[in-house]
Amino acid sequence: MPDPFPSDSVIENTEFLAVYRAALVRLQRFGLSANPTCRLAVYERRIAELGAIDEAELSSDQRLVLANALCEASIIVDIASLPDRYLDAIRPRLLTLKAGSEFENVEKPDRARDAAAELQFAARCHTRGGLGDPAMHRGDVLVRTPSGQFPAEIKRVSSSNRIRQRVKEAVSQLGPAKEGEPWGVIVLDVSAAVRMHFGFVEANTMPEFLDIAGQQVTSFLRHYVIGALNYNEVAREGILGILVRHVAYGWVGGSGNVRRSISTQALPLVEEGGLSESIFLEITRSIETGESVEGNEDAMRAAVDAYPLPIRRRAARRE
Repeated sequence: MPDPFPSDSVIENTEFLAVYRAALVRLQRFGLSANPTCRLAVYERRIAELGAIDEAELSSDQRLVLANALCEASIIVDIASLPDRYLDAIRPRLLTLKAGSEFENVEKPDRARDAAAELQFAARCHTRGGLGDPAMHRGDVLVRTPSGQFPAEIKRVSSSNRIRQRVKEAVSQLGPAKEGEPWGVIVLDVSAAVRMHFGFVEANTMPEFLDIAGQQVTSFLRHYVIGALNYNEVAREGILGILVRHVAYGWVGGSGNVRRSISTQALPLVEEGGLSESIFLEITRSIETGESVEGNEDAMRAAVDAYPLPIRRRAARRE
């Protein structure tokens, strides 16, 4: 099976097309056929046509159209890295991936991209050895840890106005925990919402790219997520915590190749030092690689100052 992209990676315009085509062929074995008019086939054509043009000759609109195709297609490549047994168990969800339009409309529900976010998260867990049994039906994805399997309810946030609603949906869908028993987590994928506010990331170096992406999601978190949450209400339902997931895309140093970076910010809803916090930290380690960094008020304030909200721009538009 193909490997997913690592957290911080380059999506090569010329080489990626073959990778994407191989992913579509693999997923076709499990019932996902990309007919010529569906968005997955459109991305293939965009990458083939625009990826063959020299970067200097692309218009600004063409550059954004290509970046949109590459970032959407990279999610499909991640999903194709899931093991056969898992893909076979989720055939109905795979079928939804080809629905929807080429570009996201944040004003409308989008089942295809919701499913894609859930399955990309599952692929992320798989690369860390933390993917649970697909036959168990609590949550969108079961996260495997040394202490057991715990449900994660993934909610893709395309609009800052829907955060409170999406958290309520996640709490309802996870269902109540047994008294005193550690329960699941909510994963808010804010990638689309952050990109709609700030656009694609542009930086001179990869460290700068990571810094910009981190500050943008931190500003979004402080401005929209923290203020929208009723922590007592969510914690009362036995939720261990909320994971805010951000996949950033953009360019480094003027290269036409798209860069990608994935990060997760963890908001625990349990008492410090107890069993529930220990399990919550196990769940985060089953998802992310690298060293965790504790956030603080100064870092949040600096991010808000550097990337104030609300601002909003279109991530891409049709020519």
